[in-house]
Amino acid sequence: MAIRLIKQAAAEAVVIQPLCLAELEAPFAEPEPEGVPDPEPRTTAQSAAIPAGLPGGGEAASEADIAQVERNAFESGFRQGEKAGKEIAEKKMEAVMRRYGDSILELGKAKSALYAQVEREVVKLAVAVARKIVHREIHVDPEVVQTLVRVALSHAAERSVVTIRLNPTDHQFLLEKHPGWEQELGGGQGVVLVADKTIERGGCLIQTDCGDVDARVEERFREVERGFFEGCEQVGQ
Repeated sequence: MAIRLIKQAAAEAVVIQPLCLAELEAPFAEPEPEGVPDPEPRTTAQSAAIPAGLPGGGEAASEADIAQVERNAFESGFRQGEKAGKEIAEKKMEAVMRRYGDSILELGKAKSALYAQVEREVVKLAVAVARKIVHREIHVDPEVVQTLVRVALSHAAERSVVTIRLNPTDHQFLLEKHPGWEQELGGGQGVVLVADKTIERGGCLIQTDCGDVDARVEERFREVERGFFEGCEQVGQ
């Protein structure tokens, strides 16, 4: 049994060949990957699209170059934003100035209208005060009617017959206190005193063949008001 195993081992003995040192020192070749295509060469347009000084360009970009490009881009964007903001601000300022000018014009118009209104109110107040004073004087001194009648007659034209319409109270006062006053006023011509309830105390209405003279108190005040208002309008123009 032992003899058989030894013979089998001798028959299966491996032949050992000597190795060369140069073969051990040579590098191992890496196998090429399968299925990976070769990179395509860049065209002239693609190469021109990559700026110099940036990664992927003709030369390697340094950190200083990249910082300079970023700084230039920032400054360009800042200038454009500053210009756009200035234009917007100028347009807004123009609109504000136009509104300000319009407001000044409207204020001037309102001021003129206010002054005109104040003047009219002052005139009305003055006439109202004068009216109260005149009415008071007429009631206190009935003789005032004589003066008013004489003044009214001086404005009447040549007349043949004159009719003087008076308030009944004034008419009665003149007949009682100054009898024969009609002949005195007429100067030889006919003068007739007539009581008229439509005439306020202190005033009179003189009727002649050539026309009438309205010396009623209220009519006198209306004429004063018209004169004041016309004067105010002329000054305003």
